[in-house]
Amino acid sequence: PDFDAPWPTFLGNPQRTSSTRATIQRTLKEQWSTSAATVRQDSLDADRRNSERYLGALSAPVVGGGQVIVAAPQSHQVMAIDEATGQTRWAFNTGGKVDSPPTLTRGMAVFGCDDGAVYALRVADGELVWRFDVAPTDGRAMLHGHLSSVFPTPGAVTVLNDVVIAVAGQHTDLGGLHVWSLDLNTGQPRARRVLDMN
Repeated sequence: PDFDAPWPTFLGNPQRTSSTRATIQRTLKEQWSTSAATVRQDSLDADRRNSERYLGALSAPVVGGGQVIVAAPQSHQVMAIDEATGQTRWAFNTGGKVDSPPTLTRGMAVFGCDDGAVYALRVADGELVWRFDVAPTDGRAMLHGHLSSVFPTPGAVTVLNDVVIAVAGQHTDLGGLHVWSLDLNTGQPRARRVLDMN
């Protein structure tokens, strides 16, 4: 990832250490606040909020390129908020729930989605650069109240040396975990491995 970005990936870095070398002032003050998403109030969503898998209205943020970027799992969106003003710069609708924020690298926001695909968006304007289906089939199921691929892809993909590492699947005994390495610039596959119970 672009390690000059303040917080380019989920939990800060590919090792997910949740740490930074940045100096933080002792006294903090609020610069802005914004309402980027709302929690639905219907009965299905109320049931989900009581489950262990409830993701909330927004994911954790990542920061880079002057923007705070979050996923909105309930509305199937990834959005960018101006770091200085709190104004929404862009929002991108996905084909399913995105459970965690993208990884920011080389001017792109790269993430997996419950629709079984990996997306790369331009950070500057939210335009789609590429999309690649990592799910091995096009089967669909209801997962936690959302229509999903039977091989969902967690949002927080790892990017190292211009290679995107993504996993599609739920368990080694439910069709396997399909681990892909994709070219960061084109989304084209480099390698694939299936981890299963066989």
